[in-house]
Amino acid sequence: MNPTQIMDKIFKLLDRVGFLADKAYQEHLKAEETVGQPVVFNISKEAEEVIASFSGKDFSKVIERKKRLYGLD
Repeated sequence: MNPTQIMDKIFKLLDRVGFLADKAYQEHLKAEETVGQPVVFNISKEAEEVIASFSGKDFSKVIERKKRLYGLD
């Protein structure tokens, strides 16, 4: 396998990870909407950054939302 093929495989894997991260985040938002209140999304700060970057959302919005969830406003 040449370096270009290896990089193509890596980028395909990263795309898949991003898709799955965004899907998990969207499911979490649907759960919150269903119950009508914040639901704890138990993931690390690093994972939140990845999800925010792949979902195209500004990370500051994720931080604001987390503060709201835990009453830290």
